[in-house]
Amino acid sequence: MDIDKQGIRIDLSQPPEIVQSGLSLHGYRETESFRMRENVFGLHAYMYSGSLMFGGRLYQFNDHSISLTPPETEVEWHFPDHAPHFYIHFFAPNSMNSVSTHQLHKRFPVITESRDLHRSFCTEIEEIAGRYRTEPYECRIRLWAMLIKLAQFDGEDRQNETASHPSVQIARSIIDNAASGGITVSELAGRVGTSPDYLSLLFKREEGMPLKKYLMRRKCEKAYYLLTHSSLSVKSVAKEVGIDDLQQFNKMIRRYFGSSPREIGKRGPG
Repeated sequence: MDIDKQGIRIDLSQPPEIVQSGLSLHGYRETESFRMRENVFGLHAYMYSGSLMFGGRLYQFNDHSISLTPPETEVEWHFPDHAPHFYIHFFAPNSMNSVSTHQLHKRFPVITESRDLHRSFCTEIEEIAGRYRTEPYECRIRLWAMLIKLAQFDGEDRQNETASHPSVQIARSIIDNAASGGITVSELAGRVGTSPDYLSLLFKREEGMPLKKYLMRRKCEKAYYLLTHSSLSVKSVAKEVGIDDLQQFNKMIRRYFGSSPREIGKRGPG
């Protein structure tokens, strides 16, 4: 495999073929090794920090890194405890033996760090993973465009790094405007159009907590407001935030605020 200081060579003069794609969860073992077959490359978008090694070199990556790994090469990954990443394994038939100087004959770094690209690649790969078997050519074109964009990346993000992911923005709006606080992670992900695991990862990255915990916090905040600003009974407030079990509601509020719902209600607005 032709790998040098300029990176990994891939011939993009025609659309690559997708072998498989999806969201993979690792971390059950600290170290794992993989070897792609002939002409099959690996594209990964990580949600964690770790490292990979091949050809005697160690490459570090983080939660906004994208990596490309070569065919027919033993690659060793080092994972943290919880290690989810999106991936596409793709076939580029001319990359190994082509000596073309065509403008679509590109070299890629093993690791690219970009919040902009990472955000868009995660969204693209998730959609491709659900469609590449039924819409293979469309997904090949989408992957082709992603690789060309990656090859053209100049090392500078164009967007504000603090900008919220669109899926998180939509999810927050749904949560804040829901008539009842009883919406679940699965229901919310379905309405946003993404997977529960990925949406939870986005919330953990932006809010510092998984989506389930964020939903619980919003339930508690809404319950506190109703307890102090309305004449609703404790049981009615519990139902308003989607909890039918009054004992469970009491435990949740006491754990979050250090006081029972009745004690909070007596305080009134303040």
